[in-house]
Parts: sequence; structure tokens; C-alpha cells
Amino acid sequence: MPIKAIIFDFDGPLANSYKHLHKGIIKTLKDDPRINKNKLRFLIKSPRFYSFWKNVNWKTFVNDIYRRFGISLSEKEAARIKEKMMGVMDKEMADAPLYKDVHKTIKQLKKDGYKIIIASYAPEERIRQKLMEENLLDYVDGIFGRQVSTNRIERTKHVINHLSGLGINPEECLLVGDMPDDVLASRKVGAISAVILRKRFGKTIVPKPLFKKRNLEPDYYIKSLSELKKLLTIS
Repeated sequence: MPIKAIIFDFDGPLANSYKHLHKGIIKTLKDDPRINKNKLRFLIKSPRFYSFWKNVNWKTFVNDIYRRFGISLSEKEAARIKEKMMGVMDKEMADAPLYKDVHKTIKQLKKDGYKIIIASYAPEERIRQKLMEENLLDYVDGIFGRQVSTNRIERTKHVINHLSGLGINPEECLLVGDMPDDVLASRKVGAISAVILRKRFGKTIVPKPLFKKRNLEPDYYIKSLSELKKLLTIS
């Protein structure tokens, strides 16, 4: 069955926001007097800090970070820090540029008649503002941010329901993400999945073995959005 709609995650597949995300985390940690600043400086410069995101669990990531500094958090305190951290991260990530392959790909997909949806944990206003700045907003048919749902699977279900109203079935949708949980969401709704293997510091941020380890390998791996055109002709 031919693909009719492309669902993109925003941060990672479209926006080069990893550096800005890390900057938001570091700013929050620097404000906490319990954090050992020498250890923090070491982690900032160490590739091991970035490897943390290969196994990130967004439900527990604040606790996971603080445990690296030997600090245990109560559930209430972790929630408070997470709310503060997310606010700082959102401000930093607003400056994240789009990858170079985004403009041409989005415009070509729209020209070829595909519905283009963005579904992301990022707030809708940040996505919309960036697309306006890049003159791409008119090419996108829908934006589903964290206001719709903070749960990736539930957010994807909202997108599928929206597309079903347009006569597009789940198996006619391609979800493009960069994390194992993106693959899980696509499986839950019955969509096809593609993972883009973005790089930072010359290394793939989320490598193939992690997807295999979690038994969440996608239908397709791509290294650039430019590969979507070929992928769509064979799917």
C-alpha cells in the first residue's frame, strides 16, 4: 500500500537541537549547589555525557542524571527539577537550527502530494515559530506538540485519528524518528517506521545496535532525509 502521509518527530530528525538540549540541562544543574562543579565540567567535555541519550528514559531522566552525581531525589523533588529543566531546555532549543536536508525534502514531499505532519514532545508554538522563520509552515498539514499529549504513543494516536478523518489509513503513514520509542509508537498504531541516524561528534547519536537490543528495529534506516524519496518509491 503506497504511503500517503509522513509523520516527523521534530527534535532530532528535523531540528539539530541536541547541543541546545544539553545546554539547557547544564544550565539547570549549575544552579543546584549540590552538584559538584568539577565533575560537571568533566561531564560536559566528555563524550560519555552525550552517550547518556542513547539509553535515555524520559520518565526517569532527571533521577538518572542526578544519580551520576551521587544524589537521590524524592518523587516530588524530581518532578520540580524536571519542570524547571524542561523550561530552560525549551528556551535553549528555540535557537536550534534545522538540518540542511530539511528544506528541500519538505518542499519536495509536499510537491509530490504527501500529507506532512509533525508530532513531537516539543511545544507546538516552538515548532510553529521555527517553521515560520524558515518559510516552511505552509508546507506542513498539522502540528501535534506536547499540548496534545506528553505521551509519545498517545500523541501518535491523535495524529492517526486526524489522518483517518482525511481517509488515510495507519499503514499508509510513515513515521520518521530517531529514537527506539518512535519505532514503538509506530508499531502501536500500525504505521511504517523509519529511523534517521543523525550524527554528533562524528558518531551516530542513537546507533543501530540499541534498536536491536530493545527489539525495536524500524522498517527502514536512513542517514539523510534525502533518502526518503527513494524509500517512498519502494514502500
